[in-house]
Amino acid sequence: MRMNHAPMTALLACLLAPAPAFAAPIGSAVAVERTVTGAGGGAAGKLSVGDGVAQDEVVATGNASSAQLRFLDDTQLSIGPLSSVKLDTFVFNPDKSAKTIVVDLTRGGFRFVSGKSGHDSYVVRTPHATIGVRGTVFGIVVARNRTIVTLKQGAVTVCPRSGRGLGCEELTRPEDAIVVTRTAALPAAPRKPGDPDFTEWCKGRAVCGLPQ
Repeated sequence: MRMNHAPMTALLACLLAPAPAFAAPIGSAVAVERTVTGAGGGAAGKLSVGDGVAQDEVVATGNASSAQLRFLDDTQLSIGPLSSVKLDTFVFNPDKSAKTIVVDLTRGGFRFVSGKSGHDSYVVRTPHATIGVRGTVFGIVVARNRTIVTLKQGAVTVCPRSGRGLGCEELTRPEDAIVVTRTAALPAAPRKPGDPDFTEWCKGRAVCGLPQ
């Protein structure tokens, strides 16, 4: 009697196949409220407190939802309702300080708190602006046609994404804000109550996790 070895061969192939490689975490979710998802590497799922996040992952929040991420160098990113961010590039040194951190904020409200890495390590991008960080805390609201950056502490440099010789603007005074479109950056000015800001974005929608 002739035996069919195909099923056994297939089983052995499965057992001996290398395990799938998972991207090393670059940080984790330290606060999650309601509906928050993470998507990367062709997979998507609900994000919970304690879950790791990886390079190239897209984190998105639903209505009345929020999250706070902490990266390996202690940088913190708070994400308001109806917001989305791509964790674009993260390269860390052995001491967990960062050589490079690049995040793309695609829509919504955010608060960024830099960690223990050098200031030149950080780049924050939106569809309208590139933001250079100099050891700081600042809020960002990304709307359809503009980005609003509000400084809370430290200093930032804000440049329109289109380039074309357009000048950058610096924020150095707490509560100064700047509006940026793809082609222009308005002069920095003191923020007025009710102006678009991370806190205002969260107001009435969710209790966003504000870093201490």
